[in-house]
Amino acid sequence: LVRSRGLGDVYKRQGGFCDLHWGEPLNQIKQEYRMKLLGYSYGMARYWVLIPDAHGEMYLQGPVMAKACFYEGRLLSITIFMNGGFEERVRHISHRYGTPRRFEGLYVWEGPYTTMLLGQDDKGITLMMLSNVLKKIRM
Repeated sequence: LVRSRGLGDVYKRQGGFCDLHWGEPLNQIKQEYRMKLLGYSYGMARYWVLIPDAHGEMYLQGPVMAKACFYEGRLLSITIFMNGGFEERVRHISHRYGTPRRFEGLYVWEGPYTTMLLGQDDKGITLMMLSNVLKKIRM
């Protein structure tokens, strides 16, 4: 890992999903949400997080089970697994975030704080939201 400052210095309170924000400490999220440890890989802790109500974020309503990844105890990515119409999801997200790039079967939206990837396989639709801080970390 190469960096000149602590990770807390490069995080902004912008980006994330619902009330989960990039750089938010794991201990703080544990106090506010039901979580279950999935395991560790590549220096990251992975958890299931139950979000009680998505409030329309990413066009989702009601409870959402998300996979959250933490590096050095701070939130870096959120993955949501969905069913439904894939092309409809692409249209909804594009309406809000603009035209995506296509990369190896994925739709990719890049913003100043977040990169989103939307893909589909035989199990359903996957939306991965990544903090752009990941681009600065070497694992």
